[in-house]
Amino acid sequence: MMDLIDITHKEASAIINNELMSRISEGSGCLNPEYQYLGIDTDEGLIGFWVIHYTSHSTLNIHINILDRFRDDYALEAGWFFLGHVFSSIPDLERVECEIPSCYKDVLKFTKKFGFEVEGIKRNATTRNDKLQDVQMLGLLRSEYDGRS
Repeated sequence: MMDLIDITHKEASAIINNELMSRISEGSGCLNPEYQYLGIDTDEGLIGFWVIHYTSHSTLNIHINILDRFRDDYALEAGWFFLGHVFSSIPDLERVECEIPSCYKDVLKFTKKFGFEVEGIKRNATTRNDKLQDVQMLGLLRSEYDGRS
């Protein structure tokens, strides 16, 4: 059983470990309180969360954060569950987008499994491990979503 529940940025911060924080915060050590956080609730409790925010009335920017010990068992299920949820519950949503530093090849591969396409590259846009990294911009249109769950 899986569900999405609203949580605060403070509750999201309490869930994550140092590995996740370093991936998502570029060293700032905190989450943006202006974004929305949806906890991924399972029979094992909260295993992670989605960070979401609108970039326009029809575009949702997303980022999944699953604790590493749950990734193998829940990552794909959480991705399909989330996409089914947003495309069925937000009628004006036409696209979902995300930005992933190029150094996270595993995350890029994971995201493409859902049909996301690379739409561009921001050169030297973020720092990871004290090194400038390109950021891949990916998007999935409602018309491309195949409805898998």
